[in-house]
Amino acid sequence: MLPLLMTGNNIKPGDKFFDGQFLFVAERDGNSDDMIMKGMDITGHQLNYGLMKGKQSGEYSLAQIDAYDPMPYGCVWGSRVQYVRKDGMNFLEFYPEEHSVGQTAVLTPDNIVDCSALQTDAENKDDVIWMCHNWLMNQHYVKQIPGERLQDMLDALQAVRKPGIIESTNQQIIAYEQAMRFSDTMPGDIIPEEKEIVVCTAEDFLAALGSNRIITLEPGTYLNLSEVLNFESHFSDNRHLWLSEEDHKSGTDIVASLECHDGRQLALIGISNLTIRGTEDCCIVVEPRYANVLNLINCEQITIDNLTLGHTEEGFCQGGVICTDGSITTIISGCDLYGCGIYGIQAYNSNGLYVRNTMIRDCSYGILELYGTQDAIFTDCDFIRCREYTLVSVDSRCNGTVFNGCRFAQNRGALFRLASPIEVSGCEIHHPNGEELGDVNSTMFVFGDDNTRWYRDNDPLTKRNVGPQISK
Repeated sequence: MLPLLMTGNNIKPGDKFFDGQFLFVAERDGNSDDMIMKGMDITGHQLNYGLMKGKQSGEYSLAQIDAYDPMPYGCVWGSRVQYVRKDGMNFLEFYPEEHSVGQTAVLTPDNIVDCSALQTDAENKDDVIWMCHNWLMNQHYVKQIPGERLQDMLDALQAVRKPGIIESTNQQIIAYEQAMRFSDTMPGDIIPEEKEIVVCTAEDFLAALGSNRIITLEPGTYLNLSEVLNFESHFSDNRHLWLSEEDHKSGTDIVASLECHDGRQLALIGISNLTIRGTEDCCIVVEPRYANVLNLINCEQITIDNLTLGHTEEGFCQGGVICTDGSITTIISGCDLYGCGIYGIQAYNSNGLYVRNTMIRDCSYGILELYGTQDAIFTDCDFIRCREYTLVSVDSRCNGTVFNGCRFAQNRGALFRLASPIEVSGCEIHHPNGEELGDVNSTMFVFGDDNTRWYRDNDPLTKRNVGPQISK
């Protein structure tokens, strides 16, 4: 547990707070009692925000310092922040909702290296129930916990008759995290309407990308991202970076042109609360064969809605369509992800991948790959004409993979290769004779109900409302 200090009821200049990723140092804003919190993570990236002093002792509100600063922790500017000093505990509580603590930052004398080491040690402990009662949690910790285990933690805390300050705060943080994972309105509906940006060109799209906003493509918009990704002049400020394949890919609210074998690809790094949505007949493409159309790296609460995504030409390639790496709460809704890419979706060490009413078709290697990914849930999706290796790969570090009401047809290759369980309910699975079904008879393949239907044929699917819709 992080060491705690006793101070007065208000934050003082020089106080240091650790939120699980960033170590913040407080400094006074002019001659007022307002504070500026300047934070840095172990890689040297910064996150700054202000705290405006309230009428009562220990009460603050979240304030923006710079126009580019992202709103942290799911809050909005003006959200309540409370400095808690109780039972020997000294920490900040952040309230993204009026009566709900969503994040903490603990007062500490340590440096960023020591704080990060303590955080890593906590994240590696197996006894999460013990942690519920003895360690003050933060978003960085709970977002890595699989959904089923998160519920076990909440049950254990709710069973405590007289919870202490650690237990009561942890209960709120876990409950808030659950609400964020499973709310159908996240993330777009929490963004103020004035944050919506309408675009029709690749240049406008690039300029609009960032945290806490909705980007809407005008009807008929066709964005070839390579038209902007290939020019370094578009990536010359502290938010727009020109990166090689070997560069360290971290930071907050970063839009990068990332090198790949035969060109450049788009990478969103540390971006949160972003919706990208199409209207009628909207498409986003890239040209390089080795590029993913969209890379989400350490992002949080990203929605991709009502869009067609792929490469400029179908055929052989080495890049996929959407790739998430270390990201949390990614929603893909009403989309058409087509080959070439090699895979429609590749997810690495991510948590909360929710794909619904989406088509993955004609990909040259397979449908999707999941590595170390928790709570990947596919609802009412169609997977058609993909080929030629393993179509659905799920490695041993995954939990909570679910296919509900999905359809598979006209694919070639081994259908399922599973090193951890998946649950299948109400699905329609067509697979041609002579093509492997894979691990469907193993204990890793779990039926959630009796409504899944199997066909050994190469028949096309009947049409239904999957993929981009004109009415959106």
